[in-house]
This record gives sequence, C-alpha cells and structure tokens, in this order.
Amino acid sequence: MKPQILLLILPLFVLLIMESIFLNVKTIYLAVILINLGIMYALKKIGEFQIKDKSFWIHFILPFFFVNGLISYLILNGNLIIIQTLIIIEAFFVFYYLRQIYFNKTLKTKVKWENISYYSGFLALFFIFSFIFGSQGSLFSAVYLTLILIFALILTTYQFFYMQGIREKQNYIYIFIITLILTEITWVFFFLPFSYNIGGLVLAIIYYLILGLTRLFLKNSLNKKKLKFYLSLSSGCIIIILLTARIF
Repeated sequence: MKPQILLLILPLFVLLIMESIFLNVKTIYLAVILINLGIMYALKKIGEFQIKDKSFWIHFILPFFFVNGLISYLILNGNLIIIQTLIIIEAFFVFYYLRQIYFNKTLKTKVKWENISYYSGFLALFFIFSFIFGSQGSLFSAVYLTLILIFALILTTYQFFYMQGIREKQNYIYIFIITLILTEITWVFFFLPFSYNIGGLVLAIIYYLILGLTRLFLKNSLNKKKLKFYLSLSSGCIIIILLTARIF
C-alpha cells in the first residue's frame, strides 16, 4: 500500500475501531491490538523503518502511550460528548503524527519533533495520570498502577530527550531522577481528595515543568528569565485549576 493512501486510511480505521469500543466495550482488547499493529505497520511503510531498528521503536513510543493512554482514559469517562471528541482527537493525532513522518522521510522536509514530542507527551501523560488516579482501588492495585507509571515515565522521557537531540549516555540519570520525582509525587496524590481529572492534570503540568527545565539545563540555555516563566506559568495553571475545581 502506498504511503499516501495509508496516511488517509489508518486514521479512518482508528476512528471506526474506537467507535466499536464505544458501542461494545468488550471489544476493547481486540481494538487496542489492531490499532497498535496498524500504527506499527504505518511506521514501517511510511517512515521506511525496520522493526529491528532502534529508531522504529523510538518513534513508536509516543503514539503508543498517546493512543493507549487515551483509550484507558475513556474507560473512566461517561460523558458522551467528551468520548466522541477524544475519539476524533485520537484519529487526528494518528494522522498528524504519521503525516510528520511522511514529510520527514518521503519529502525530506525538516520536522520540528521537539514541539510534537513535548506537547503530545504532555497529553499522553495526562491520560495516563488520570487513568492511574481513576482506577486505583477498583481496577488495579496501587503497586500495579505505579509500575505502569514508571514504565510510561521512563519511555516517554527517553523519547523526549531523543527527539530533542539530547542523546548523551549521562542523561539516563536525569530520566531516573524525573521518574523518581513524579512517582513520589503521585504516591502523595493518592492520599489527596482529587478527582482523576484534576489529579491527572496537575501531575501533567508538574511533569511539563520538570521536563522543560531539564531540557533547558541540558542545552545550557537555562536562565533566570526562563526559570521564572516556567515556574510562573505552571504555578498559575495549578492554582487556577485547584481554585475552580471541586476537589472535596
């Protein structure tokens, strides 16, 4: 199948599969498998990656956590409008992500992966954080959810550094530190009366803050002005969220 055709067909396929989950939740496991296999096939065809290559798996990390995180989030949500909106967002994300790979590989157009990995990673972690808060004590144990969190944080942070062009071996220590900090904060949040939406959003913002400052530090571009900007923006967003949300 030609890359151009696959680029259009796969998002429609994802849309139909997601609607099948909405109509019959028992199909969720089959749907997850089909969507992930579809993305892997598209990466191989459009991106001209080989499955054994490291670059294939690195480019698969972001769509894997975005798509599966969103599906997990939908399990918790009962709002019809939100569900349908997120289904469309997922299909659009698949199209947009593969489109960037098509531009990069086939048309040899330079793509700014830094922004894509940054903001898409933020949404992916929001879905995952929200799922962890919403399913604790009902679907999975806290220990199992923590393992999922650690797995997601390690891979998404690694992918982020790679897309940012920060690939030195010593950066593994920063991945470990970021994962440790977010895991500890998540454990604290388990004992606070947050809804899964609020808890997930606050943690995603904290992750955005830590990741942004770490990126600037590793690129030797961190200064007082940028530090104040990130701290002010993140703190302001969290304060607004907490003041306007019903958390008790």
